[in-house]
Amino acid sequence: MKKYILLLAAFFPYLAGVMLFNQPDAWQPNEHQDGSNMMLIIIAIVYLVCLLPIIISAKKLKKEEEDTKTYAVLILVIKLLQIPFHILYLILTTVIVIIATGIGGIGIIFIPAFVGIDYAVLAMTAIPTISCAIIAKKNNQISKGTMISVIISQFIFCIDVIGAILLLIKLPTKKSLVKLRTQNIEEAQVIPEIQEIPIEECNA
Repeated sequence: MKKYILLLAAFFPYLAGVMLFNQPDAWQPNEHQDGSNMMLIIIAIVYLVCLLPIIISAKKLKKEEEDTKTYAVLILVIKLLQIPFHILYLILTTVIVIIATGIGGIGIIFIPAFVGIDYAVLAMTAIPTISCAIIAKKNNQISKGTMISVIISQFIFCIDVIGAILLLIKLPTKKSLVKLRTQNIEEAQVIPEIQEIPIEECNA
C-alpha cells in the first residue's frame, strides 16, 4: 500500500496550478503581491508534504521482484499522467518569456526559475525511478548498463519516460520469476546430494 503514495506526484502539479491561478493577487502589481507570496509558500509546503513520503517510500522499497515490478508500473503511469502538465507548462512559460522579452527585454531572467520548477516536478518521479533501478540491479533483475541508462534518463525531460519504459520492459515478468525461483530451488536441492557422495566412491 505504501507504493501508492507515489500517486501524490501525479496530482500535485495540477493542484499547484489551480491554487496559483485561483489567486487573484498573483497577477496584480507589486503592491498587491502579499497574497500571491503566501500562496507560493503554501504551494512549496504542499510540495514538500508530497515529496517527503515519496522519498521515504523509495528508500524503503522492498528488495522483492514483484515489488519492483509494481513500482515500475506505477512510476510509468504517473509520468504519463504528468505529460499534459509539462506540455501546458512549456507553452505558458514560453509565452511569458516572449512577452517579458518584448516588453522589457528581461524574459531570459525567468528561464532558470521556470526550468527549476519543472525539474522539481520531475524529481517527484525521478527519485523513485532511480531507486527502483538500483534495487532491481541488486536483485540481478537488470544489467548494470540498463541501470545506468535509466538513471541518466531521469535528468532529461521526455527521455525520462523512455527510461521508465526501458526499466519496465527489462524487469522480468511474474512467469519468468516463478521459473527462475523453481530453478534456484532445484539447484539448491541438487547441491546437498552431491556433497553426500562418499569419498571412497569418488576415489573408485
